[in-house]
This record gives sequence, C-alpha cells and structure tokens, in this order.
Amino acid sequence: MQKITIGDVEIIAVTDGTGLVLALDQTFPTVQPAQWEPYFQRYPRVFTNSSNWYLHYGCFVVRTREHTLLVDTGVGPGPYMGVVYGRLPDALRENEIAASSENEHRALYRPYADAPQKAWRP
Repeated sequence: MQKITIGDVEIIAVTDGTGLVLALDQTFPTVQPAQWEPYFQRYPRVFTNSSNWYLHYGCFVVRTREHTLLVDTGVGPGPYMGVVYGRLPDALRENEIAASSENEHRALYRPYADAPQKAWRP
C-alpha cells in the first residue's frame, strides 16, 4: 500500500488492475521514439521496454477524521480491451478500507456504465 499523510488528510493509492501492454508507436503515432527517453528515465516501471507501455489502473482513497472519498480512476469490472479485469473491491479489502457509513463517498474520475455499485456505496 502506498500512502501519504498531509496534515489531517490521508491519501492511499490502491490498484484496480494492471497487465495490459500497448505499443507506444501504435498508441501515440505522432510521438517520436526519442521523445519518450525522459519518461523512460523518470518512470521506468511504466514501460516494459523502449517500445511498450505497461498500463496500471489506480484509484485513490482520501480520508479525514469525518469523511472517506474514493476517487475511482480505475478500469471498471472489465474485461477492459479483453484483458484487464478490475479488482477494486479486492484492493479495498486488502487495504482494510470499507464503506460503512453515510460519510463515505465515491467520485468517478472516468465514469463508466458498468461501475461496480457493490464495490462502494455512493
């Protein structure tokens, strides 16, 4: 679990899904290979090699004493592009994060029609 606390606010990163590898030249056809070099250096875990991008779908839980907010930027239940299945409910449980009161909310950064309602109560 990756987490940071700023004042009274705790931000926890949780993983919804990983595993899809996309070819950079097909995904971003107007970007020249040399333009990727600074990103290879700065974010090595994001690339499998100099021509492939390894996708990571993350979500964030923001907690204060009074409220918990799930910022869902994830993949949904899947399958996404036939490969990646969302695992947000499992990731929340693994991080001991549970929705259990009216003070817990969900914000969908990338709304999708099949948002897993059982994962988090709005």
